[in-house]
Amino acid sequence: MHGLSILNDIALAIITATATAHILRIIKQPLILAYVAGGIILGPNIGFSLINDEISIEIISEMGLIFLLFIIGLEIDLRKIISLGKKIILLALIQFLAGTMITAAIFHFLPIAGIKSKFDLIYTSFALNLSSTLIVVKLLKDKFETETAAGRLTIAILILQDIWAIIFMAFQPNFSNPALGKLLYSLFYGIVLISFSFIVSRYLLSPFLKKASGSPELVLLSAISWCFLLSAIAQKLGLSREMGALIAGVSISAFPYGNDVVSKISGIRDFFITLFFVSLGLKFPSPTLNIFVFSLFAILIVFLTRFFSVAFPGNYLKLGSRASFLTAINLSQISEFSLVIAALGVSYGHIGQDMQNKILSATLFCSLVSTYTITFNDKIFFFASSFFKLKGEREYSKNPQDERDILILGYFKETKAFLRYCYENDMNLCKRMAIIDFNEQNSSEIKKTGAIWIYGDLSHPDSLKHIHNVKPSIIVSSVPDIFLKGSTNLKLLKNVKNIFPSAKTIFTAQDQFQEDELLSMGAEIAVSPQKLAGQEFYHSIKKLM
Repeated sequence: MHGLSILNDIALAIITATATAHILRIIKQPLILAYVAGGIILGPNIGFSLINDEISIEIISEMGLIFLLFIIGLEIDLRKIISLGKKIILLALIQFLAGTMITAAIFHFLPIAGIKSKFDLIYTSFALNLSSTLIVVKLLKDKFETETAAGRLTIAILILQDIWAIIFMAFQPNFSNPALGKLLYSLFYGIVLISFSFIVSRYLLSPFLKKASGSPELVLLSAISWCFLLSAIAQKLGLSREMGALIAGVSISAFPYGNDVVSKISGIRDFFITLFFVSLGLKFPSPTLNIFVFSLFAILIVFLTRFFSVAFPGNYLKLGSRASFLTAINLSQISEFSLVIAALGVSYGHIGQDMQNKILSATLFCSLVSTYTITFNDKIFFFASSFFKLKGEREYSKNPQDERDILILGYFKETKAFLRYCYENDMNLCKRMAIIDFNEQNSSEIKKTGAIWIYGDLSHPDSLKHIHNVKPSIIVSSVPDIFLKGSTNLKLLKNVKNIFPSAKTIFTAQDQFQEDELLSMGAEIAVSPQKLAGQEFYHSIKKLM
């Protein structure tokens, strides 16, 4: 009966979260708000008390946290962080340190906010200075601003904020007993775990995954196993399971399989993360004046600290007044990572449920406001520039050498012949190509021509969403349907049109009927190898005659 109750509660949570998500999507609000709203509707404080067994959902949502932090780790590219440049790293450090100190000073001298202990102050100051990667990146992508100066500066600071959060989580279990020995213990075992993970991933996991790369399912299963193995080791060492999952992700983030694992595990992660945010909503208290006042002050402090710690220092570092101002606007919300850290703080006994509810409430209000400020960030800058005499610099784009604008889907016989022909006759064209394929054995052959190889499983629709250094103007699918396991060229074309709507497409057809279908679905050109072979035979015979 208890198991049946858990299933009923999970089903009810998912159905309600989905319904609220559809409603909030219409008014263009973040899905996180919908999930929390679903929990509030089902919860005992404000809602209809339809779910009473919160503990069961919290257990499952903890798995969601592990998946979430594993994926965050996979998306942290240490080489990219090193290549950000001194000015950007310095600005990110100023943003965090200055923002945290300003927040702590305001709340320390503002008793009306309801800060009752030093842990309340630490967690609040930290939480309010992490920004939401999910909300920011989605809104910037919707506005096609990820490649602008402000967009890249925003994403760089978000990446480095994850590093600050990792450091915080490493010491978090010993906050209750902050003796030097305990902190050194956490630091030592954290370094041991990181060293172990990178050594094993490089010398054992990397060659193992390379041999298994022909089987995408095995690569995915191996990556998940690595995640849970390090989670278990971290717990044995006195660190959190979530910390272990994060380190597991970082240790294999440089592998060519990282993006493909992210795309496949995202669906599993989203299911558990939905339950995590629903469980937060279930615990959301009845609205009080204290919570409302805290949320209002939190919004003001978030905007205030972002401008003092990003806009002004960025302009001083000559990163551009416009880029720095827009970056400050883009970062003016509270991260979902803050909710994770607050939830862990409650489990460690550092803060009470009341403090977690205040941080959750502030996050919801900030997300709501930030949705509109990011949407209208240019208009806000134009309005502010008339008062502060800000100058709008020209946006710059990446060096053309850093991006490939021709994307080839799959490395089949036709692609090999095409690439060989280009290599012999037009090497510059090869240098504009990126080829996505799941077999690493082909990577060295591809790289010799000047093209780049990207690991990806075309049978999974989200694989194309996670590729980097590619902004395709032309996309070619050369793989016949018979070799596309779990997909077809028609499905691929539909997926491509959704992800890259402005790209021109060339797709392979197996017969005249499919050629007509591909053209009717929007492909610019549909190529039938059999038809081309027949034409070539005809012309060859005529020539010999």
